[in-house]
Amino acid sequence: MKKLAFLIVGLSFFIFGNVQAAGTPVHAAGSSSQVRVATTPELSALATGWIAGFAGQHPEIAVGLNTSGTAEELRFCSDFNNDPLLHAGWKMIVGRDVIVPVINAANPMLPLLKKQGMTITSLCSLFGGAAQKSWSEILTGGQAQKVNLVLPEDAEVITGLREWVRNNKATFNMAATQNSTQAVLGMVEKDPLAIGFCKLDDLMKSQSNQIALLPLDKNGNGRMDSFENIYTNLNEFAHGVWIGKYPSALCNNLYAVAKAQPGEAATTFLTWILQEGQTKMGDMGYCALTTHEIRSNLAELSGNFSKPELTRPTQTPANWPVALTVALLSAIFAGLFFYSRRRVAVAAPANNLTIAPLLLESVVDAPKGIYFDKTHTWAFMEQDGNVRIGVDSFLQHLTGKISKVGLKEVGEKVRKGEKILTIMQDGKQLILNAPVTGVILARNQQLLSDGSPVNNAPFTEGWVYQIEPQNWLREVQFMFMGERYTEWLRDELARFKDFIAATVLKDQLAYSHVVLQDGGELSDHLLAEMGPEIWEEFQTRFINTSR
Repeated sequence: MKKLAFLIVGLSFFIFGNVQAAGTPVHAAGSSSQVRVATTPELSALATGWIAGFAGQHPEIAVGLNTSGTAEELRFCSDFNNDPLLHAGWKMIVGRDVIVPVINAANPMLPLLKKQGMTITSLCSLFGGAAQKSWSEILTGGQAQKVNLVLPEDAEVITGLREWVRNNKATFNMAATQNSTQAVLGMVEKDPLAIGFCKLDDLMKSQSNQIALLPLDKNGNGRMDSFENIYTNLNEFAHGVWIGKYPSALCNNLYAVAKAQPGEAATTFLTWILQEGQTKMGDMGYCALTTHEIRSNLAELSGNFSKPELTRPTQTPANWPVALTVALLSAIFAGLFFYSRRRVAVAAPANNLTIAPLLLESVVDAPKGIYFDKTHTWAFMEQDGNVRIGVDSFLQHLTGKISKVGLKEVGEKVRKGEKILTIMQDGKQLILNAPVTGVILARNQQLLSDGSPVNNAPFTEGWVYQIEPQNWLREVQFMFMGERYTEWLRDELARFKDFIAATVLKDQLAYSHVVLQDGGELSDHLLAEMGPEIWEEFQTRFINTSR
């Protein structure tokens, strides 16, 4: 067996040397220093601004623009264009144009709107073109005064509103009123009973304290549920738009599209757009992406050249027999290797630790002597009186592999219930709260670059902080240990099952295939398969309520 293995390896090296001598090296895909870009007419000004800014910082890469919109290596378009590549090619969101309804901050119905919201059906009914409606007709408990609807002259806003109204089976009979965006906001500022529509970026630029976002009851149940409450401020609203809590028909996403994964030069250009290029969005009348979106997109781009198909040299037709021989020898060698490993595995003891495929109470570690908090963190007092804290096993069984952990600085003072750390996975995140009050003496530096110890050893190498406690005796009374923690964990698991049934299985059918296993049990590492909107809802229901 050894002689055969040496023979195969030696023959492989011989043939590989011949391949290197005979083959002509081919550069990896996308190594060109030129990028050909096309854009639809309405986005030409934005694309031109991006290209000019990029050229100033990357003169080594030439970016050419074709404003006719014909096929190039990279193309910019939007939802309104309905570009074929949006459904069949590679795409990435690089900006957004959001239409928002606004009202006067002194509107007497605003407290009522914050509780029950405005249903989509009621708001769309204002565009019917019939007699002017009153607030009492569109809002339960509203006053009898007439609603003054104010629209801008912006063609994109009117087009978006028309499609949105028709998609909600209402009639759009109104002609666009000839008001500039500034005039619309000015009219709403002066009229407490008005409802106006504008672009989100125009609202951000105005910075008016007299304008408020109109809360929308997206699911139409007559109340503003916690997952719909994104209208407190513009930052929360922008984040809510990203994770799908705002009507998608009012969001005109801007895309970079291509027939295939962009090459290296195009990826450099896109990376610049996601960073420095976002600062030009407002000047062109569009909205920049949220920090979470940018982080997620950059993570996707950074993986472009880690895939074999992006760096694999292509073979010329003359070398195909050599390539076939190498492939056959590789297969034989791999077979011998796995056969030998199989023999070793059969002889090995069968008591190795395996990860359970189901999310069961029995798979969650709960070492004795450790206190657990409702924030899904743990605390342990060491012999010197300082407290070491970390993330509990239950949470990492939900999230799956944690890529990074955001930490506070040493020396900072934290209070129980305050935000103390962030766990991240592929652009998604959860913000956890402190289980105790005290001063941070040390932090686990390894977690800043590698979050895997939180998964692999949450109670040892995966610790997060060492804290000098200031109110330990009182705060420890609100934590769990032993059987109390087991009982609480059982309730928490049941609550999570209800959360999945109500939030995912009901409204997110796309995730249903990864939720349940045999016997109706939940899959382990379930949140890893979910999108940012589910993580956001989990944050609201399980983390924020525990403070």
